Amino acid sequence: MYKKKIREQLQELISLAKQRSSTVYIAIIASTQDHSEKWADYDLHSVKTSYLARHELEEIIASFREYSAYLEVYTDIEDFLKALYTETLKTQPTIIFETSSKGIGHGRDALVPALCDLLNYSHLGSDATSCVLCSSKYQWTSILRGNGLSTPESYLFSHNCWYAEPPVGKKYILKLNNECASIGLSANNVMIYDGMNLTRRAAQLQKDYCQQVIAQEFISGYEVEVPILVNRHFQSVFPPVGLSAEGELYHKERFFDYDTIFTDDYTLYDFSNVMPAAAAHLRDAAYRIIDLLDLSGYMRIDFRVREDGEYFVIDINNDPCINSCGSFLKSLELLGIDPKDIAGILIGNKML
Repeated sequence: MYKKKIREQLQELISLAKQRSSTVYIAIIASTQDHSEKWADYDLHSVKTSYLARHELEEIIASFREYSAYLEVYTDIEDFLKALYTETLKTQPTIIFETSSKGIGHGRDALVPALCDLLNYSHLGSDATSCVLCSSKYQWTSILRGNGLSTPESYLFSHNCWYAEPPVGKKYILKLNNECASIGLSANNVMIYDGMNLTRRAAQLQKDYCQQVIAQEFISGYEVEVPILVNRHFQSVFPPVGLSAEGELYHKERFFDYDTIFTDDYTLYDFSNVMPAAAAHLRDAAYRIIDLLDLSGYMRIDFRVREDGEYFVIDINNDPCINSCGSFLKSLELLGIDPKDIAGILIGNKML
């Protein structure tokens, strides 16, 4: 019954996008691993892990071509801005789709949606507020925790000291507060705090990446991603998708670090087949998070789930992968929707 309702909602969006495709002129802005020009980057972990490979961009283009009368692709945000402000755009777009934002600025994901609001362009992703809020892990974690949603115990390291020091003797994972795609995340980031080691590592990360660091209680469990879609008329929470690595579903010690994400070294599966009751609880939690944080567009909420079904929100991604390697398209498959219709879903979501 649950899947049927979501499937009907998505089919409504696809149908709407097909009906209006002759009036849709799309500009795709996507940083790519081989074509985007120079950008600010980190010395240790490049932000290229969040950029699109050539075949990923072509996959996205193929989907959007089915739902538009005209499509222009920019592999660098600067190229789009130059064309916009020199009035050399070949065709004035009616819709902007942007993914894999360029550079390392903390608010970089909010640039294009804010620009679209200013210039009255339709933007297919999250609004600027959602982008800024969800790019700051400690901040949204505190909001969720303060409103009764389960997150790992979290501690902020800022300006070379702890805002509140983590208890000694517990196991933690250190994350960059403002980064995605597991940038800055390696085996050296997980440890039992002995009173010194966690602080030393947090200070090094802050120095290397010039940003706050968050220490989270390490949670063993299933890694589960829940795609969401929000518009003015309804909220859709897709079936939860589990991440498996080397045949392992339950991750006692494993976490998905920079190298794993960069090489897509994982497989996806239907989490509802493993823990149906827990999957239902994750969906309920996702609806609460959408309302509490006033989320918009298409996003993804990530969880760790223990063997007893207890769950913890570990990440919120405002620019989730919509390629075949990602949970968004896997979740569409579980709903009986052709993943190639992802563009129709996103366009229809903005039109509804």
